[in-house]
Amino acid sequence: MKTPHTAHLFIVGRVNLPIQTEMQEDSGRMWKTKATVPSMYALNFYSDLYLDVLRANRKTLTIRLGDKRSKYQDGEIVWITIGQRFGRRQKLFAAVIDRAEVKTISELSRREIERENPEFRSHEDVIALLGRIYNDQISPEHLVTVVHFSPIDE
Repeated sequence: MKTPHTAHLFIVGRVNLPIQTEMQEDSGRMWKTKATVPSMYALNFYSDLYLDVLRANRKTLTIRLGDKRSKYQDGEIVWITIGQRFGRRQKLFAAVIDRAEVKTISELSRREIERENPEFRSHEDVIALLGRIYNDQISPEHLVTVVHFSPIDE
């Protein structure tokens, strides 16, 4: 007989994640047969320029090149972090992904552009930013994923 059981795993003194385990009874003894730990994801921002606007809740979305809906799921809990891709990162806060939608750069609204960066006003600003980040020629017809997120107060 298999019985689900929830335990908690304490990792590196910082994260307490629930583990779903499956127990099987054999001759009156219980055996652990499977354990899974939920994944924790991060929305990382490479530039320290975003630090102040993230902390002030003036940045509530990110625009990522390509269709990333399979990577960013509505309702998912993520950490918002600042730091280099393969370097040390700083966790700013936890957030929930409210919505991830795919559109072309030319379809971005003025509000979405300003929520990406409060200093941005045009599609050209977004194209220049994505060109620097992805080191590629970007056009208004490129697909992007607009990931809306809300901070979680802890």
